[in-house]
Amino acid sequence: MSQSFFDAPILNSPYRVPERNWELDKDGRPTDRIIERRRKSDLISAMPGAKAKVGKQASLTFDDLSTEDVDYNPTPYINELRDAVDTWRNLPNPAQWRVSPVTQRLLRPCCTYR
Repeated sequence: MSQSFFDAPILNSPYRVPERNWELDKDGRPTDRIIERRRKSDLISAMPGAKAKVGKQASLTFDDLSTEDVDYNPTPYINELRDAVDTWRNLPNPAQWRVSPVTQRLLRPCCTYR
């Protein structure tokens, strides 16, 4: 039985790395197909299409910091940070975390949550 985005829009636990996501079409709308991997960061919003189109909506600007000379795109940095955090989370020995003993005790539950 296939699942609908609108029946169950949330697929992942907030405490784990997302393992599944809804496939999005070229306009950023969910296709009701589940992809079994983490989606790369991108400046999109999974929005359903309008039922009736009255007029054209003004385009939304997500990168207000861009100028004619500089194209500000945080996406590569977000993806790089995700990779670094994944590598850190996979360190099996808390002594490799390079944090204080108090921080180790605080982080242990989130790093061992499965």
